[in-house]
Amino acid sequence: MMDTPGKTIHHLIIFFWDTMGFKDKLNNLRECKVNSNIYDAYFNQDIDENSIYVESRNGFDFTGNMFRIVEELSTGKYGDFRIYVFAQSHIRPKIEEYKRNYNLNIYRIIDSEDEACRILHNVKYIFADSGIRYKYVKKPGQVFINTWHGTIMKLMGIDNVHEQLSMGIIQRSLLFSDYLALPSDYLQDRLLSSFMLEDIYPGKVLLEGYP
Repeated sequence: MMDTPGKTIHHLIIFFWDTMGFKDKLNNLRECKVNSNIYDAYFNQDIDENSIYVESRNGFDFTGNMFRIVEELSTGKYGDFRIYVFAQSHIRPKIEEYKRNYNLNIYRIIDSEDEACRILHNVKYIFADSGIRYKYVKKPGQVFINTWHGTIMKLMGIDNVHEQLSMGIIQRSLLFSDYLALPSDYLQDRLLSSFMLEDIYPGKVLLEGYP
């Protein structure tokens, strides 16, 4: 039984899309465009001195230190900043609710990885409590503050065999940080030792408690 013209076209599309690798080629072109935009933001665009980027738990939450920092910045006591918050798409409604209920001065909630990486290279101040977008490279003139997200009560980094291969994600974020705002000597020791940074962390540790 011969295929109908519609089925034949469908089979041809599947053949070229999967078998001939068109899907991979299109994805590669898209990735090149994204990387080109990030390159342009890093090398050719100036830092916006009145902008702030906030990322809580890799975009999977918006509580604790990051929420409190945004709440304080929203008072206007520190200037008129454009505040960008990165969030995974399912966390976005939660942040929008917080924005309404607590009158948070959030300029934009970002749930696109590509947009987040581009904006990251344009902002002046960066606040995070864990890792940061994997395509981000700190730009000269930026100020990065990491607060971590709680006192460590478990094995992490080099001390946890299941995290040893992926600990570089956190290491790079901590190494990018100009300041680690921590609540205790205990957390400072555990954080730096767990991620093998005791002798190489270039920033300043602020033992000033949590926001």
